[in-house]
Amino acid sequence: MKIKITLFIILFCFLVLLISNVFAEVTIRGKVQYWNLEQGINATKGTKPENIEGGRYLPARRLLLEVEFDSPLTIDDQTYTDDSGYYKVTHRNPWYGDWDVDVEVRAEVKLATINGEDVLVSCYEGAFDIWPYNGQTGDRSVGDDGTITFDVYIGGPDNNIIEWDNDEGGEGRDHLVAFFMCQVILDAFNWLEERAPEGKEIKRDTSLFYPTDKTRFNAYLSPPGVAWIDIKDVFYYPDEIDAYIILNNSKEVSQRWRGLRASLTHEFGHKIMHGVYDYWPEPLEIWERTSAHQVTTCLYAELGWVEGWAEFFAAAVLNWPTINGVKSEVADNIEQVYYPAVEVPKIDFEGKGNFNWRDEVPNDKRDINEGENAAVLWDIFDPKGWEYLSQDQQDAKPVDWPTPLKWYDRLEDSNFEHIWEMIAGWREYGPIDVRRQPDCLIDEGDVWEDSFWYFWKNKDDGYGNDTELMHGLKAIMYNRGITSTEYVEHKPEVIIKQVDIENQKIVIEVTEEDTEDQPYLYYNLVYPDDTREYYPFFAEDQPLSGDWENNTLSFSIDVLPFHQWPQNKLIVMVHDNMLCSFTDYVYIPPPLELKVGWGNYPLLFPLIPEII
Repeated sequence: MKIKITLFIILFCFLVLLISNVFAEVTIRGKVQYWNLEQGINATKGTKPENIEGGRYLPARRLLLEVEFDSPLTIDDQTYTDDSGYYKVTHRNPWYGDWDVDVEVRAEVKLATINGEDVLVSCYEGAFDIWPYNGQTGDRSVGDDGTITFDVYIGGPDNNIIEWDNDEGGEGRDHLVAFFMCQVILDAFNWLEERAPEGKEIKRDTSLFYPTDKTRFNAYLSPPGVAWIDIKDVFYYPDEIDAYIILNNSKEVSQRWRGLRASLTHEFGHKIMHGVYDYWPEPLEIWERTSAHQVTTCLYAELGWVEGWAEFFAAAVLNWPTINGVKSEVADNIEQVYYPAVEVPKIDFEGKGNFNWRDEVPNDKRDINEGENAAVLWDIFDPKGWEYLSQDQQDAKPVDWPTPLKWYDRLEDSNFEHIWEMIAGWREYGPIDVRRQPDCLIDEGDVWEDSFWYFWKNKDDGYGNDTELMHGLKAIMYNRGITSTEYVEHKPEVIIKQVDIENQKIVIEVTEEDTEDQPYLYYNLVYPDDTREYYPFFAEDQPLSGDWENNTLSFSIDVLPFHQWPQNKLIVMVHDNMLCSFTDYVYIPPPLELKVGWGNYPLLFPLIPEII
């Protein structure tokens, strides 16, 4: 009996120990960060990457990692970091002793989970690699019911990756680039997903291959298949960059890394278009197809749209008005068509780039130019505001007009409400719904009439009936040198009908043929001060208001300081955000002897203005 009781107690204790080990857990948690050099400065040829001034650790978000246990019979735990770079795994207690654990990180990021499937971006060294770029830390110990904080630093001064897969030099430089690129794609994906109403369109896997001999997007499977992006090795570390450049440009390292972000986001923009369209927009003349292009390229309308979209997409994601959002004085500016600092051949304030690339684009080719395509999309996307009218309008203003002429960009589509609807929308053609996306900026006469402008004006629920949207896009394109045969631009005309000197008023009459433009005309006037220097009456052009009748509107301008004038003229300007008209009135004070009884005479003088 005693033996039975003893065996029962032993068995009970064993079961308790077994159950306690089954249900007891260790916890491994921490934060994963990677060394980012997009703000790196003051590096010389001998500066090690971890010592570059301006380098910083950023969270490695949604990154795949594996917590590895030292037992061959134990399955390792995989997880992804959260949007702050944190991770946490729990695992059963060891049968005896402690666990020795390490953390392996892989250049694989989970963009989203759709219908139970993870959507990934992964970076590989070659097309035949099984695993993405990866690295492994050293070991840490954790005992029964223990919790350890195991932070991981990928590169930089605190790097604790001791083993890089397939890394001959052992420093993991290419690996750091790979981890960075996955985070760049995540940024672009998140940016678009927050804005695009049809987010499912963009949720497809992407593979990155680095380094290759070119930077480009490739589609080898139609959606929902995988696409890949080849990334050229451009050299991102001081000892890889010419020493003279480094010593004479403290921002060279940061520019290399920011340039990688820009070009990679551009290529991901191609991936987005392919994912939504299921095909590449191509020219009707297939033999014209070519991959050779640059910002001044005008080969065919579809190439202008494909490249223009990608160049705009990167600029929008990076929120900077240059091709691909590059922050540099030599980047190609897509916001301005003119800037009044004529003595400076580029817009060099805040690094907003050079806009003179437009001089190389023929006026009759702007609709198929990729830079202008990007610029039109940018002006739709960016905040409303004043921009400078083109050079021809600046040259045509009167010599006494003291300030540069501006137009008002009325469109703002920061959430892609309009742009994405045009690109990814469904339209009805015939008895069934067929997906038709724009293949160019403005209708070039193809049989389907499937341009961005065509969709904009013919949208089913009424862009063509929305004067602000129609005028807004017409003005944007016109200021880029892109005109519509259906919405022809007519110059507004202005005359001064009456001048009331006693009450300091003038009556203006404006004629505007284009009904879509009538609600959005502006005016201003200039006159001289005591030194005969002209200055504007309004610091900012003012909108016209009143009732239009037979395309004509009359209004008065009050409180004019006629009494300040010796003898000179008043110049009035009206514009419709595209073309300007001027007229003037020469004021000649009456002779001194006529001033007797001045207030007893009517002072409403009709006049014949000089039309400029």
